[in-house]
Amino acid sequence: MVYSEKMPIFTAKHLAQTVTVDGAAYRYVRIGAGRDKTLVLLNGGMNTLEMWMDYVEPLSKKCDVLLFDYPRELRTNQALVVGMHAFFAKLGIASPIFIGASDGGMVAQIYTQKYPNEVGGLVLVSTGGMDAATLKTLKKKCFFAPLALWYMTHCNYEKLKPRLIQSGMSHLRNESAEEAAYARDMFETIFKDFQQAKDVHITGLLADLMNQTPVTEADFRALKAGDYVREIEKFLEGME
Repeated sequence: MVYSEKMPIFTAKHLAQTVTVDGAAYRYVRIGAGRDKTLVLLNGGMNTLEMWMDYVEPLSKKCDVLLFDYPRELRTNQALVVGMHAFFAKLGIASPIFIGASDGGMVAQIYTQKYPNEVGGLVLVSTGGMDAATLKTLKKKCFFAPLALWYMTHCNYEKLKPRLIQSGMSHLRNESAEEAAYARDMFETIFKDFQQAKDVHITGLLADLMNQTPVTEADFRALKAGDYVREIEKFLEGME
């Protein structure tokens, strides 16, 4: 079953809710509320909570699972993590365990830096570090980010979508033909209804990563790699 077939089944079974906290609207899905541990799955660059749909059912058998899209009202990563903190408080979530994929892994690190004693654990997947060397490289890569954002804001976005799909496909390396076909179907399905304003928002958050304070080892000292986090890591590895 490909992505386009799975998504309507998932969205019908798990209806997304919306809550506004401090002026920011959060679209979210929560499964297993009431359990003692909450996994918060942080989106990658396309910022769509449905990217996690293959993992939700197995994970929710043992824990509370929260998926959400980053609100467009929060334009910087610092505003995002502060907003997330208020959002979690609204839902009664303490000490979230983050599973951050790609850019979501960077958001998880920024959140941990800001709230070091309020994170229950980290599982980082296909992401980058936020150390000084990485941020220096990002500043070089993102030198033309303001121009790119201007172009994305004013371009004919529908004509740009095929190029964005090809850009996504360029990240494939040693995937099988079946896996590549699944990836293309996923990108085409997501971009079919993807809005220009949403892409401008997430691109702005990505560009803003270069403005963050470097994350150091000291920022993670309050974390402990408990058995539960190791269990989640093994589970995710088994699903690859």
